[in-house]
Amino acid sequence: MKVFSAYCGTGKTTTCQTYEYCTEIECWKFSDSNKFPNNIIKEIFIAKQRYSILFISTNKIVLDALKELHIKPILIYPQRHLKDEYMKRYISRDNEHKDFLEVMERYWDGWITELEQIDNEKFILGRGQYILNHPKLKTIIEEGK
Repeated sequence: MKVFSAYCGTGKTTTCQTYEYCTEIECWKFSDSNKFPNNIIKEIFIAKQRYSILFISTNKIVLDALKELHIKPILIYPQRHLKDEYMKRYISRDNEHKDFLEVMERYWDGWITELEQIDNEKFILGRGQYILNHPKLKTIIEEGK
């Protein structure tokens, strides 16, 4: 199984809707529990039995927990200067709340800096790029079935 850790707005959900062998585990659904991050790690191991490609967010706590288990997800995130483009992506979603937008606005630089410092394989998306229109990423995903 390949594990990808992809930033919000890069196309995780669309990718998983396109390929039945992909799934996405949304960290925010687990983070309010006092069992976090162990609860999401357990879910990741369950998903490994059913799917060949797994997407998670770029939550640093989860990435650190996976590192302890010798799992190094492939990172996918945007170039730092694309903040405005990504904010527009978030606004165009039907389900995004003001709180989400404020968090993404406030922590953009810090979160990108954290990802830059992680020594994992990475794909840094350019202007207008998503997971599925990045040729190398799309090939890796299609070969992963």
